[in-house]
This record gives sequence, C-alpha cells and structure tokens, in this order.
Amino acid sequence: MTRRELLYLAAAAPLLRAKEAPTAPVAIARCRSYDGDLTGTLSAMFDQLGGLGRIVRNKTVTIKVNLTGSPGLRFEGRPLGLTHYTHPKMAAAMAYLLERSGARRVRFV
Repeated sequence: MTRRELLYLAAAAPLLRAKEAPTAPVAIARCRSYDGDLTGTLSAMFDQLGGLGRIVRNKTVTIKVNLTGSPGLRFEGRPLGLTHYTHPKMAAAMAYLLERSGARRVRFV
C-alpha cells in the first residue's frame, strides 16, 4: 500500500461511519428580515421537528441570549442585532411559542 492510498483510506473513513450514524430531524427556513412573520415561521419549523409542546409542556425553560460585544460595535457594517446578537423579535417570538406550547415558566438569562 502506498502512502497516497493510506491517506485516501484515512480520509474516507469518517464518511463511511457517517452513513451508519442515526440522523435527527432538521428544519431550515429563510427569513429575510425580522419584520416578517417570524412567529409563524418558527412555529412551522417546530412542527416539522415534531412539535414544541412535547419538549416544554409543564417545564421551566431557560434561554441563554447572545449579547457578545458592545452595542455600539458593527460587524461588516451591520448592527450586532442583525449579525450575532439575539434579536429582540426572535426572543419575543420564542417566548410566545413556548408559552403557547405549555411551558410553565420561561426565563431569559
């Protein structure tokens, strides 16, 4: 076996194992802005994953929001709320869906 063949087999090994691994459901949706129907989009995505109620009903849910960096900074010319901060409309939509799905308490930290 040549060195090249050995490297080829080593590189292909993770691909062979990945086919055997179980997969979890995934939901992807596009939201061009936070001004659209964010709650409806999130609701549809959770429905695609099997429903939010089965996970949160009668539980306390804690959500860690991302607030990294100074609010005055910009990333690639955009405000942090559009790049890597948790947008307030996303937090509000998520809180509404959690409450509607039966969460006992929702805590943002």
